[in-house]
Amino acid sequence: MNPRSQSVLIFIIAFFLLIDSSYTAKDVNIAKRIIPQLLKVKKSGEHKMILEVRWDGTGIKNNEKVITKLHGCNPDGTLTFRRDTKKHKFSDRKTTYELAVHKKKISLQCLLEFTGDLQTNVTFGFRT
Repeated sequence: MNPRSQSVLIFIIAFFLLIDSSYTAKDVNIAKRIIPQLLKVKKSGEHKMILEVRWDGTGIKNNEKVITKLHGCNPDGTLTFRRDTKKHKFSDRKTTYELAVHKKKISLQCLLEFTGDLQTNVTFGFRT
């Protein structure tokens, strides 16, 4: 082998070793992301409904805190709500809201927010 071929071969081997050692599993940084699942609204009485909120995600540990906030629905005065008082962790994967309906047969638009490190907003609609 001539010196030029040896230099090219050394360069190629060094290049592959550099690539192999620079991308290890420890160095890869997975982004945390919460993914809201399909929301379910169930009638539970004459003037009551239950909103079930489920979630999934990537890069989140099971013991991390998940906080959800349901903001007022439009049009105002159509319903009031009360959140499940349990402090949720990611592994729970769901929470519920109890909705008190004040006006029937009205289409609503609501905002659900996941707060903290896992911030995500979801706008959804349903009919009372």
